[in-house]
Amino acid sequence: MKAERIELAALAAVGVQRTPQEIATAAYLAEFAAVCESIAATPVEVRIERVQAVRNLLVRPADAEAVRAAFWLRMPLGVRTVAVMSAGLDKARAEDTLNKFDALERGLVWVALDKLVADLQTVKKCMNGGNSTPPHAVDKRAPMNGGLPKGVH
Repeated sequence: MKAERIELAALAAVGVQRTPQEIATAAYLAEFAAVCESIAATPVEVRIERVQAVRNLLVRPADAEAVRAAFWLRMPLGVRTVAVMSAGLDKARAEDTLNKFDALERGLVWVALDKLVADLQTVKKCMNGGNSTPPHAVDKRAPMNGGLPKGVH
């Protein structure tokens, strides 16, 4: 008992001991905090310019356009038809490659699809729920209408 108390007293005198992993983690977090502080000290305009410069190094505009064109052609013809017709373009344009659309047409499709998606979200919310019984049938489980057929109050 006395030996254990002596060991505990010795450990308490030394202080908290950290494992090598805890020490490495603390060093990493200190370095990370310093980097975060230097980023926070950098003006927003400079940060935006730096991010754009890195993006330009990683993805050239021609590469990005090639990726967009590949995705366009991978979409089913029905989806492309809905896209071009929602903008008021001829449905035959759905078979065109992406580079045949000018910036105005692409913008028209973009805006029309944005509106269409918003409207479809509303329609989707409206279609949620519903009764599992056919119309004019008695639903004995429905407490809201007292088990009466729909339309009878």
